[in-house]
Amino acid sequence: MGSRAVWRRAGRTTDTMPAADLSSGKARRIVLAAQGFDRPRPRGRVGTPDLRRTIRQLGVLEAHFGGDRLVARVDLKADRPQHRLRARAAYVEPRVRPGPVAEALASELKTMASWLRLDSVAVDRRGDLARSLSAALRA
Repeated sequence: MGSRAVWRRAGRTTDTMPAADLSSGKARRIVLAAQGFDRPRPRGRVGTPDLRRTIRQLGVLEAHFGGDRLVARVDLKADRPQHRLRARAAYVEPRVRPGPVAEALASELKTMASWLRLDSVAVDRRGDLARSLSAALRA
């Protein structure tokens, strides 16, 4: 994927390939590369170090469930230089009260931070759950 192809059709120029010209194998490689999975698979068993490395390199979207219902979404990133797990954005789903969700989610994020060997959890201001989550982490 070293060079980008420019496709011209009907007087328009685009840097995407028409779907009809795309094989399923090439489409899979493009999608995996866009998500950061263009490196070869690890040899042998995939272990904790491989998972930690993947989480460290990529942001993770955590879907938080209350029972069988999706109640919150959090965009997470391991901030290694600052030794903390950053919640870059936190959103509560419609018709869900943020207070109880924030308390449960704070506990989960603290567990995830310790699993990743990070010292703390920080919450950025983006999202309608951010303020409640920040308060729950301070409590």
